Amino acid sequence: MHVRISVGESFPVAARVIADNIILCEVFLRFDELVLEETTGNSNPSTFVGPHVEREVLWELRGKRAAAETTIRLDASGDGLPQLSEFTVEVIP
Repeated sequence: MHVRISVGESFPVAARVIADNIILCEVFLRFDELVLEETTGNSNPSTFVGPHVEREVLWELRGKRAAAETTIRLDASGDGLPQLSEFTVEVIP
């Protein structure tokens, strides 16, 4: 997936977390802080206690400076089992 925004424009990022039989689950939003800024103030990472987790985590990112391409990563881990999603963002002047 590729997102294209202008400097100053925001877009939502959501992670849906579903896990069973876990003790702990964490979701990290990773991005280039020189290019983008997180504006919601939600915790990063978001941590959830099991044994069952069914949650949605929402963040909003805003373009700070122009970049041809920067990668957004959502890293999740439940009891050490990793999951990764990523997409790219282009920030235009």
